[in-house]
Amino acid sequence: MSSALPVSAAVHHARWQTLTRQATRALAEGRSGWARQLYEEALSEADGIIAAARLLPTEEITRLAPVLYDTSCRHVAELARQQQDPETEGIFLYRVYERLIQLAEDGDTPIALRSSSVRYLPVALDALVDYLYNQGAGGLALRHTERAELAALEVDRALGVAAPPSSATTGVRRRSDFQPG
Repeated sequence: MSSALPVSAAVHHARWQTLTRQATRALAEGRSGWARQLYEEALSEADGIIAAARLLPTEEITRLAPVLYDTSCRHVAELARQQQDPETEGIFLYRVYERLIQLAEDGDTPIALRSSSVRYLPVALDALVDYLYNQGAGGLALRHTERAELAALEVDRALGVAAPPSSATTGVRRRSDFQPG
């Protein structure tokens, strides 16, 4: 697997970086509406990077795709949290979790991208679980955690890893990691 970004991914990545910088600057200037629009445009570029990673899974692109997608969703979610809009915050936290899960579960997705998605899934899952617990939806948090465990197990199987996943090996929270409360 090559480590260079394919041309289409490089274009999306450059646009993602530019849009994210512009959004951060707009936010610092107090233009939160413009910042949100730019962050959402950056999310579209992250989608383009994922599409490129599915077609030509180089080492760098499969590593970057989940991170950039998470970062983009997280920017919008954080902005929504600051604006006291928990519904939008939840939508974007769920969006990144669901996208990474779908990539991990899809047997037609290149294994390098599936594996990278599983490696980054705990970051997205932790944010979603924290949000859900704060919203009083602990049961839903547990279901999402179980699904993440299964996705990690499927990727491990596809990679030929014999040991079942645990929070110590995959970083994905297990049901036993949660304390009611």
